[in-house]
Amino acid sequence: MPKGELRGHHWEVLRSLLPLYQAITTVTLGNRKSTSFWNDVWFGDDAIADRFPALYSHCTQKDVSVSYAVNSNLQNAFVNRLTTQAAVELGRVQLIIQQTTLDVDSEDTRQSPFSCGHGKLDTSAIYKLLKA
Repeated sequence: MPKGELRGHHWEVLRSLLPLYQAITTVTLGNRKSTSFWNDVWFGDDAIADRFPALYSHCTQKDVSVSYAVNSNLQNAFVNRLTTQAAVELGRVQLIIQQTTLDVDSEDTRQSPFSCGHGKLDTSAIYKLLKA
């Protein structure tokens, strides 16, 4: 997600479109540095935030990469007291983290059914879908 001192209406529009972009793409992991742990679809068919909503609601570090999550095991990423459901979800997320390995020699890549080439979206197909 664009961060920092980015100002102007165009940046606000781009930021607002990021959840849609993340929802229509999946990520094949490489070094995991450019993939959002919580919001990108990189493990299974849903984003981790959607799959584990109770845990995500307790999270204080929502903008971390998969690489950060794997290296830190998300220690200190949550409020002090988790609900029972959030604690159960944390156990499941930690299993996912343990199964995830880093490949420092390759970059993360995105795929989408709306792709029309390497890293390019077919905006006309998206527009037709939205109009239908």
